[in-house]
Amino acid sequence: MFQDQFSARAINRYAGLIEKATTSLLARRAAPGSSGDAVADVARTLPSLVFARWLGVPHSHAPSFWYWNARVGDLVLGAAQEEREYRTSLQSLVKLYDYLGDLVRQRREQPQDDLISAVLAGGAIGDTVSEEEFIGMLTHLAFAGGETTSNLIANGLRALLMHPEQLEAARENPKLLSGAVEEALRFDGPSKMSVRIAAEDLQLDGQDIHAGDRIFLVTAAANRDPRQFDDPDTFDVHRGRTSHLGFGYGIHFCIGAPLARLVAGSALGSSYGSTRTCGCSRPATSGSCRCSTAASRTSPSATDVRRSPASAAPPPDPTSAPRRRRRTSA
Repeated sequence: MFQDQFSARAINRYAGLIEKATTSLLARRAAPGSSGDAVADVARTLPSLVFARWLGVPHSHAPSFWYWNARVGDLVLGAAQEEREYRTSLQSLVKLYDYLGDLVRQRREQPQDDLISAVLAGGAIGDTVSEEEFIGMLTHLAFAGGETTSNLIANGLRALLMHPEQLEAARENPKLLSGAVEEALRFDGPSKMSVRIAAEDLQLDGQDIHAGDRIFLVTAAANRDPRQFDDPDTFDVHRGRTSHLGFGYGIHFCIGAPLARLVAGSALGSSYGSTRTCGCSRPATSGSCRCSTAASRTSPSATDVRRSPASAAPPPDPTSAPRRRRRTSA
């Protein structure tokens, strides 16, 4: 149902928009002597802007849309631990679903140049797929697309900063940009593993697995398999597009791969063009980076790599009273 809209040809229509959004985000930190938060300012924000535009979310509704997404992410990833956090995440899930439901109904009446309108025009919604199922799919896409691409950008930028010789190689040869994205997916991709439940008893590689057992499919380990990759624990932007599992495999291959590659490529290319090095003195294999003290900024738009906690205060809710008043006055 989404194949045509997620094709590389369809996604490349947004290349100009993505480049413009990336440049705008970095320009906000271009004042001499200023510093920024690469995760909050770029890694989180850029995928949010692009996906909201592509989905058809009005610019004025974007803060609420992505607040709900962040809270749903807390629920899915287990970050919502306290009762108040859990309740907020559940409420956000309901609001996100309701909001997308309203957006689908609006696009039925007034189609626009966006993903929802394009899928509705295909005629499958209400035929092979119910409207409720479609809204559920959009809710899943909203979370999955933004969160994973954000983590890809952050992890990729960190890997480049931790390996200055690779950063310099990518800066000197723009053709290595796609290689940097692919190596980030292999070396430290946003998806580390999948969990499945065995449907029946089986034996796998000499191990007995019983029906109901949880099976952890660690793709991060497969991406460091020395039988598949030479020197697998080395970050090397010259590898090119290898057979990594950063986007999954087979029928489970990520449908949003072309969009993630395009957004991550724009973010990394623009960011490492203005960031010199990482102030972290620890080796890349230590697993602990003090990139919040990134130093040697020689460009006014260079940014520190640091992570800020998400805001706990929700923005205005576009599904509340103001929108209802507009309906009754029509």
